Amino acid sequence: MQAADVIHRWIAAFNRGEVGTLCALYDPRAILWATTAPDPKESPEAIARYFDEVLGMRPPPQMRLVASRQRTLGDAVVLSGIYELTLFPGTEPQGLPARFTLVLHREAADRWVIVEHHSSLVPRPLS
Repeated sequence: MQAADVIHRWIAAFNRGEVGTLCALYDPRAILWATTAPDPKESPEAIARYFDEVLGMRPPPQMRLVASRQRTLGDAVVLSGIYELTLFPGTEPQGLPARFTLVLHREAADRWVIVEHHSSLVPRPLS
């Protein structure tokens, strides 16, 4: 797996509601600064609980990658970009643009894991 594949695998697992697959993309020491949580998730159990809650919404949210970029720094890669999170309050879909940063560490020659994940809604311009 190439480092850039991580975001595509992450979004596919999110859209399928596969909490175990999502969590397998994270290093056991990873920290998740999640879009809809006020505090960081700093353990595999906390990350799994967060995704269980989010993906337990009915209907479940969906995500679409809008743009991404990659910077390689030795055995670390930073992926960042924009995705659109779609929530379904009532029957009216609501698309929310959000930005993300994933810091990946090479665990093995062909395996990259997330060690730091930050995601937040894109703020409205000040003016």
